[in-house]
Amino acid sequence: MEPERGLNPLVTREMLYTALTRQSDKVFIICNKPSSEIRKYGNAEFSDLAHRKTNLFGKAILREIRSGWYDSRLIHKTCDGKYMVRSKSEVSVYNLLVSAGHKPIYEEPLIFADGLKVLPDFTLKTPSGTVYWEHLGMLGDYTYRKDWERKEKLYAYNGITIENGKLITSQDGLSGAIDTDKIARLIAEKLPI
Repeated sequence: MEPERGLNPLVTREMLYTALTRQSDKVFIICNKPSSEIRKYGNAEFSDLAHRKTNLFGKAILREIRSGWYDSRLIHKTCDGKYMVRSKSEVSVYNLLVSAGHKPIYEEPLIFADGLKVLPDFTLKTPSGTVYWEHLGMLGDYTYRKDWERKEKLYAYNGITIENGKLITSQDGLSGAIDTDKIARLIAEKLPI
């Protein structure tokens, strides 16, 4: 899938998406690295579109982030410039956590004892232990909701629940609206400094 040195410029997030969603029977992915390496292509950093320096309606504004130049309109950069996140809602949650004095880590791999891995939206190291925050942005979408239900069961199976305080969830409304006041109250209630 990729050479031993660096990324394969032919493998992009969009290419993998097309392969996985357009197949009619089976798709085979041959990878010379651990299968967990494929997950990284979900990050905007591996998006071909985010690297394009074109804009039909104006001059592209470029921003250098880690591995290259990105059109600033195609990514969501956190207030501290530390991460590129997938959605405006995630950037809102991240920025609220930072402004409340927390140091969230975006999509830090969490590997369970059985080898299964998830990427929590945010991992927070607190005095009482590690807390995982998931922002549910598209619960109105059937596939997204089913994926979340599977992920939530995996968390619970591994002792990470809302009830024991190790998991916090927030969500967008079904219209896509985000209530930042509600999220700020959730932070104050569940993650006091």
